Amino acid sequence: TTPAPAGCPAHSASRPLRPPDSDWPPGGGGTSLRSVGGAGSARLTLDPWRPRACGLSLESRSWPPELAGPRARCSPPCWPALVALLVTPAGGRGGRDHGDWDASALLPPLPPREDAARVARFVTHVCDWGALATLSTEPAVRGWAFADILSLSDGPPGAGSGVPYFYLSPMQQSVGNLQENPHASLTMSLAQTNFCRKQGFDPQSPLCAHIILSGTVTKVNQTEMGFAKQSLFVRHPEMKTWPSSHNWFFAKLNISNIWVVDYFGGPKIVTPEEYYNVTFQ
Repeated sequence: TTPAPAGCPAHSASRPLRPPDSDWPPGGGGTSLRSVGGAGSARLTLDPWRPRACGLSLESRSWPPELAGPRARCSPPCWPALVALLVTPAGGRGGRDHGDWDASALLPPLPPREDAARVARFVTHVCDWGALATLSTEPAVRGWAFADILSLSDGPPGAGSGVPYFYLSPMQQSVGNLQENPHASLTMSLAQTNFCRKQGFDPQSPLCAHIILSGTVTKVNQTEMGFAKQSLFVRHPEMKTWPSSHNWFFAKLNISNIWVVDYFGGPKIVTPEEYYNVTFQ
């Protein structure tokens, strides 16, 4: 199981889904804070590049007994951990050991809204995490939408394929969902980058471009595995240290439908053929 973060009392039954590190908050996700003023600077800014996600599997549904236990909690709140996060310099865009790269610097500016397919490819490549929605198999919410945050990559920086790849483990509820029904929808938004903040766009504003990709999640074959591994590990190097006992493997979303929202008037429909025909110079 994952030890309680600094500042938290020890717990005997914490969920073993999160890679063993000391980042805050427990379970990962959300944004981090980082110093931007150099040594000795006290000025802090929100860093939007903060993917934190363990995965799902299409193979096995073996649930360790520890998963029935409560999440690790801090009582009282973990102020020492929060203070440590505020004053500790972070590497890369997402904190400790999280790929020091910037996809947006390697691509042209946001494509014109008239070119919806190019906008979709741009968003897919610049975003390195998304929300994957499946249909729940849990009795209490069976058949309801179930969304999970996953780290992803469509290729090395500046060389995106358009295919969202995931590094997945059997230790999530989404596993059972996909075993019964592999159909899923993936949402990514430029709200995850500096673009919308700099422009003053609210994440829900149509001007803050986001896309929805629907299809099926499948395990990648041997031919594709090398590219999937390179694509993910260059953006998320921490993945290389995740416990092998969690049976991680590479998977992808086979895209069948694409919706683009980047302006007023409703979503634009893009075909997979239009999407994959886009090239960036």
